[in-house]
Amino acid sequence: MSDVSQELIDERKARDARFRAVDLAVEVDAELRDSVALRAVMQQVRDESREAMEEFAVCNPGDAQAVMALQAKVFRLMAMEKTFAFIDAQGRAAAASIQGQDAIEDEYERND
Repeated sequence: MSDVSQELIDERKARDARFRAVDLAVEVDAELRDSVALRAVMQQVRDESREAMEEFAVCNPGDAQAVMALQAKVFRLMAMEKTFAFIDAQGRAAAASIQGQDAIEDEYERND
């Protein structure tokens, strides 16, 4: 049997999960910045969304199919942006948590 408590194991697993969140946020940020393909896809989605909003302003509100198709184009952009923002926020929160935990552990070690 190990001298390591289940609580410590769980804490380390949680810390590892926070590092994975930070890593994912860094990877996504790098891809959004550096990936020509992803930047092209995002620009295409933005253009389609803008065009859909312009079409929506003049479309027949009784044409449910056309309205839903336009909404889908706008929703696609919103979903992508919200997903990337969520990943970024999770990564920032995880990084702050790691820094806070490190500061507490450092203070504990200095007082020991």
